[in-house]
Amino acid sequence: MGQLYANGLGVSKDYEKAVEYFHKAAELGYEEAYEMLGSIYWVGLDNIDRDYKKSRYWYEKAAALGNPKAKLNLGVIYSKGLSVKKDYEKAFNFYLSAAKDGKMEAQFNVACNFQDGKGVEKNDKEAVKWFLKAAESGDKDAKYELGLCYKYGKGVEKNLNMATNYFIDSFENGCKLSENHLKDIRKIEKLNKNIIFTPKFYKSYIVKNEYKIEIPIEWDIDIIYNDDEKKDLKIIGKSDKYKINDIKLWITFVEFPYSNKLELAKYMKGMGVDNIKNLK
Repeated sequence: MGQLYANGLGVSKDYEKAVEYFHKAAELGYEEAYEMLGSIYWVGLDNIDRDYKKSRYWYEKAAALGNPKAKLNLGVIYSKGLSVKKDYEKAFNFYLSAAKDGKMEAQFNVACNFQDGKGVEKNDKEAVKWFLKAAESGDKDAKYELGLCYKYGKGVEKNLNMATNYFIDSFENGCKLSENHLKDIRKIEKLNKNIIFTPKFYKSYIVKNEYKIEIPIEWDIDIIYNDDEKKDLKIIGKSDKYKINDIKLWITFVEFPYSNKLELAKYMKGMGVDNIKNLK
């Protein structure tokens, strides 16, 4: 009944009635009612004022029964001192418990706490571990943070290629901050004469405004215009998965197929390139 009134399903939406029924369910020990009451008092709805003290009360009941969302928000409450004295250690423990339950936002917060040394001893390697978990769950901010870790060598060995990949993933998922880091890495590569070009981000090229080629996602490449033949390109392929020995292709009016499942070795051999070895 609480859910029906909260969402206006079959009845007029009425948050006061919803809270009334949630309280009745809570008195019967229903975990979801604890979490719902915590969430309602967390944000405040219509005539129901925001009340972090009440929110904390209900979230603690839900967390005691293992509710991940309640644990996450209790972490926020203790981290920010909402209706309670700030306690970073307690916040971290709530985050960690929710993170172990698979709560993506909690995994990110655990990583940040390890990185900043809040409520736990600073540990960049543990930060990377939890950023990876959050990134695997789809957190774009975690991917951005991993890009920073690989760019500057924090908790992992410095690796601009890995940094680029994470910045690209986060950028494609709406993290605009990654764009400047991608440009910065390109400048670094040019200065070091070690250009890594990632087709996942720049997969389409308009060549001299006359024709387009698309480079397979598996390739890290450097494209150089042939000054003698304005419509030609020299493509030097590089790959972590495949050892490519000085492949130089002169391309004229060719459009590459684009596929995430493209087998690079097979594709290259089909073009007459034999000096390629698949690394097992």
